Amino acid sequence: MEYKKIEIIPLGESHLRIHDLKTEKVLFIAEGGFSTKIERSSVISDKMFGQINSTSGTSIIRVIKGYDEEQIIRPEVNTNLLYSRSIFPSLQGKIHSGAHRLISMLSGVIAQNKKKLILFLPKCLKKTVPHLNLFEPH
Repeated sequence: MEYKKIEIIPLGESHLRIHDLKTEKVLFIAEGGFSTKIERSSVISDKMFGQINSTSGTSIIRVIKGYDEEQIIRPEVNTNLLYSRSIFPSLQGKIHSGAHRLISMLSGVIAQNKKKLILFLPKCLKKTVPHLNLFEPH
């Protein structure tokens, strides 16, 4: 696998992660969101979006391009440095040989800074960062 470019674009309390890569093999891919504590948490998720609300904060991940699905991960106990029992949203996928562009949007807000989170939709991103050609084949 060869990375062509990795880019992180800040968007307030969110950011875009963009990975341009080329592979000659089939790869299973994963992108991880921010961990939070599992106690008293609630989850909102569907195939392309995951959000975890907890007393320590909110963690959000959204597929923009290149991933197959969102999954909520509950790691083994005591595998996180901050929380003995943690949870985080992730994106999973499988890519075949060739050039690929993987794009995700992540947000993380700690509890004391919580305010209304604005969830950007792909058409809004097209206006925000038009120079990236987020929606064109790569």
